[in-house]
Amino acid sequence: MDSSLGKADVLRWFWIVMFWALLHAPSITSEMSPPHLGDEFLVAFLQNGDQRTLRSDFRLLLLTGPSPSTTATISMKRPGLRMTVQAAANQPVLVKIPPQAEMMGSQIFENAVVVKTTAAVTAVMVNDKPTAADSAVIIPVHRWGTEYHVVTPNPGPTRYAQFVVAAWDQPTTVNIHLNTDVTFRGRLHRRGSTLTIPLEPFQAAQIQSAADLSGTRVVAQRPVAIFSGLTCVGRLSRCDHVVEQLHPISQWGKSFLVPPVPFRGQSNLVYITAAQPTRVTGHGERTETTREIQPNHALLYGTQSPLGLFLTSEAGVQVFLLGSGSNSGAVTFEPFFVNIPDITGYCNSYSVVALEGYDNRILLVAKTAETSGILLNQRPLGSVAWEPIPGTEYSWIGINLGSGFGIHHVAHETAAFGVWNVGMGEGKRYGAEGACDSDPCQQVHCRPKESCHLDKGAPTCRHDYLGTCTGSPSLQYHTFDGASVSTRGGCKYTLARYCGNDPTLQHFAVEEQRSQDRSEDPLANVYIYAYNVSIRAGEDRAIQVNNKPTDLPASLEEGKIQIFQNDGRTILQTDFGLQMTYDEDQVIMVAVPSSYFGASCGLCGNFNEDTDDEAMVPNGIPGEGGEDWAESWRDPSCQEDCRGQETAQGTEGCGIKATKNPSTTASSCFHNNRSYKLHEEFWEDGSCRKRCRCEGSGTVTCKPGGCRSHEKCVMVNGIAKCTPNKHYTCIGTGDPHYTTFDGVRFDFQGSCIYQFAALCTPKPTLVPFNVTVENNHRGSRAVSFTKTVNLEVYGSVISMSQEHPRKVKVGNHSRNTFHPQIPSKNPFHHQIPSYSPFFLF
Repeated sequence: MDSSLGKADVLRWFWIVMFWALLHAPSITSEMSPPHLGDEFLVAFLQNGDQRTLRSDFRLLLLTGPSPSTTATISMKRPGLRMTVQAAANQPVLVKIPPQAEMMGSQIFENAVVVKTTAAVTAVMVNDKPTAADSAVIIPVHRWGTEYHVVTPNPGPTRYAQFVVAAWDQPTTVNIHLNTDVTFRGRLHRRGSTLTIPLEPFQAAQIQSAADLSGTRVVAQRPVAIFSGLTCVGRLSRCDHVVEQLHPISQWGKSFLVPPVPFRGQSNLVYITAAQPTRVTGHGERTETTREIQPNHALLYGTQSPLGLFLTSEAGVQVFLLGSGSNSGAVTFEPFFVNIPDITGYCNSYSVVALEGYDNRILLVAKTAETSGILLNQRPLGSVAWEPIPGTEYSWIGINLGSGFGIHHVAHETAAFGVWNVGMGEGKRYGAEGACDSDPCQQVHCRPKESCHLDKGAPTCRHDYLGTCTGSPSLQYHTFDGASVSTRGGCKYTLARYCGNDPTLQHFAVEEQRSQDRSEDPLANVYIYAYNVSIRAGEDRAIQVNNKPTDLPASLEEGKIQIFQNDGRTILQTDFGLQMTYDEDQVIMVAVPSSYFGASCGLCGNFNEDTDDEAMVPNGIPGEGGEDWAESWRDPSCQEDCRGQETAQGTEGCGIKATKNPSTTASSCFHNNRSYKLHEEFWEDGSCRKRCRCEGSGTVTCKPGGCRSHEKCVMVNGIAKCTPNKHYTCIGTGDPHYTTFDGVRFDFQGSCIYQFAALCTPKPTLVPFNVTVENNHRGSRAVSFTKTVNLEVYGSVISMSQEHPRKVKVGNHSRNTFHPQIPSKNPFHHQIPSYSPFFLF
């Protein structure tokens, strides 16, 4: 075996990703937050045996849930490895981890495996070498704690007892109260002393000792992960590696069922540890045995009962089962180590990983009256013999899963039960809990246009998208549903407000005031959380909060409201998704989360994806649309002030246009020897320092302006224009790989129609466009390719597709795309095979 691994070995062992398709999971419910589902994990591969070897088989399995698509990022700090994979619903991802992930010795490491996913998954690790192996279910980061008690079973000859403490994305300090002598980083630390270790983000410290480390207490400033076990342990058999991730003391329980091990002649030990003095009772068929347990000590129960063991305690304890091995004639049973959860921690759905080359068994513990409802891979268990556990209403059974690799699902529609799996291989064995994947979202009823997601293990309803409404200096607004409406201006209008009756939705209102002649910058008022936030359009403007000047950035209501400026825009954001933005062109944008679907009103409409019923007036009665409907959302006080004041010259204060005297209207303006259309905007001269507008009276009004910071003023055919200083490129290539305008690279294997790029905020000086791509699968659901690219601009649709190579489709007509000045090898202007890239500039 080679224990020296160089850079070439790292590259040669770069991660391999393999996918297996699973049967569709049954519809299930859960009454608790599942302990293993999460979107952030850290995996430590503890020392297995005496030395590192290229023959190591380290694996990480990610088991996805019902989310249509899950993207997982797996990384190691040193060696610097990083990869991103994507999986469909209920599709497992198997990642082969290089040997450099193994933590050898008693020191600090930076090779912990970090996993981040876009949807909740369960994770299982396998630490397998030719002569020793174990497996463990990984606990997500949101269930980590700050205080643990170490358990390292030591029934006989061992190499080293060991545990790893690992930090997440923040530095922390860990105090380890030693229960035996240890040597860490070459220095001896005596029993009874405190070893203090500072950890940087994603660092891990492995502590080893030739003696039993059980009873050692770990206390950290921030939540950490603890993996505990032995490099190699044996009692009545050969030595085997064991490892489990520990639960913090805050998650310990008081009632436990220890299942029998389905291998005859097996000798088992039950390890129990406590954080405070307590009493533990073992309930037998005819007798009960009560024993006291002290902190920093492990209580052992020896059991060979084929009926299991029922344990209760007065205070919280943690319980582990050590199958300590045996020699029975020609058969040798190697040790394994597995966590026993509290009965209240049982789930009603599990995933179980069976490994190749092992005699894989699954152990089930369930209430006797509910055993008939348990399904294995969506099928009833059939005529199997459940054995009752004495003194309880539970029974147990062991089922052979065969010797091949597989992901097996065990579920009950409503009832919770316990699951473990063990496997015996050639001179080695593993044991692990079943990975609880009960979907708590099944019992959550979200609003229309909301979806259930797990937030730190708890089901939470989130909006599916944001509805956007915009208003421009031309006094035209585009509603959430895509309709257009114009106002007379000159007064305050309600753009959007909550008009529903759901007490769990936060009330809000957004109002805006614009002058007809643009003599004043627009003013918006956002009413939210008992605040009136007044924002005037324009860069470097202070805001007012409840009529008091406030500097930016500002944070209100304990961070629930954030107001700041970015790239010439003033932005207000709330914790529930409401957004309001003014940009440097005085365009207002109001974004409302889809939780308010059908429950919004104002000039922005009722947000129900129907453009034909926007005309809802403030009293809740449907209107007839048009200008009368728009003006119904004018501030009533303004309407009263103007009553009876209309004249041929108009009432500018209320924004009612003077159209009664035909002599005051005009269809064009003449300025600087050039004619302009009504309402047309233009730069006064070649300096682009004054922005002008042709008004309805035939006069031209100008106000100071200028090009944006990333633009320059140029003359095109005698007309001043602001043009960009630089063009940016977005690329899609392969199956497919994307590079954004800002240079971020990612892969996405979806098979649908997606928006590639578009003008998201309408502006008078920008041309609207929209680019969409249609992706299809290519022989595998794990890989897709781009089939069609569509560009919508200037009222036309231009399409390029694999179906019509060397041609583009403009409207309903196909045209040849050959251009002599463009090299034919450019795939964007030429035939687009499945492997060709497309670009957007």
